[in-house]
Formats: sequence, structure tokens, C-alpha cells
Amino acid sequence: CDFSAARAPVAAYAPAVLAVAAAIDRSRSALVACVGGVAEVIASDAGVDWVPAAVRAAVAAGIGEVWIASKGPSAVVWDRLAGDYPPHWLHDAGPVLTVAPAWLMDKLGRSVRHRRHPNLDQAADAAYPRFVGDGGWTWGRRASGGPIPEIEAMTWAVWGDAHRPVVVRPRIITV
Repeated sequence: CDFSAARAPVAAYAPAVLAVAAAIDRSRSALVACVGGVAEVIASDAGVDWVPAAVRAAVAAGIGEVWIASKGPSAVVWDRLAGDYPPHWLHDAGPVLTVAPAWLMDKLGRSVRHRRHPNLDQAADAAYPRFVGDGGWTWGRRASGGPIPEIEAMTWAVWGDAHRPVVVRPRIITV
């Protein structure tokens, strides 16, 4: 993946948030970037072996944060990126698995925009919810009609972009 040649939002509006997801059988993985509520599939390809190098290239090119689940089909990628001490730019999407999809669906049509990508279109058509607990839901990887890593990665990228830490600048008062 050559992130230096990427179209906006990554190249023009960095630092973007990058999210990574793998299909339930690890047959396909996707990287989706988001900044300012605009999401774009940066890479979508077979397998998971290519993903750690692509993520490191994105970080070197200026991606600000990376969201990936530390458990499930993406865990193998998490392990290769995190090792024993996860870098500051790596965030676990696991805790938001049942919050982010419902939040995203509430936002769709109002403020989330994305660039067209054939694999994202296929994932959106195939995606099916899996209900968890009292009213929560996540993307049902097994119940869906095909691989859905693009829709998962888009969910986490948009979530990460909207939930960036607030930077508080100290006030200096001279007397």
C-alpha cells in the first residue's frame, strides 16, 4: 500500500483515524481511514499477512490513530502490531463492538460520508446485525451473507474519528 499517493482524506487531511478489520475466516482484511466524518477504504485484500506492514506504513505516513479489535479474527493482526507493549497510536476496538454499530447507524445519512468502494458496497449488502444483551448489537460476522471487514473497519474508523481525545491547552496567567 502506498499511502503517500492516497487521495484525500488521508493525504490531504492527516492525521486521519485508521481502522482495521478481518473477515471471520480471515479470507479478507480491510483498512478504512476517516477524518472529519469522511471515511474511505484505503486497502481491501485477501488474507491478513499484509496488514501489519500496511498499518505501519500508514502510521509512518502520518495516520494519527489505529483502531483494531484485540480479540476475534483481527486478533492475529493486533498481536503482530502490539507485542507486549502496544504503541500509543494503537487502540482496542473491542470495548466498543456493541456500541459503535448502533451509534454509526444513528449517524448514517446525517453526517457520515464515505467514498464508494466495491468491497464496501458488498460488505454493506451482506452485513447483518447480531444482538447482544439488552438492546446492544454488533455486526454478525457469521450471520452475514459474506465477508464484512470493510463495514466493520468503517464503523471503528468513524467512531474513532468522532471520539478523539479532547486536547486541553493549559491557560497561563501572568500576574
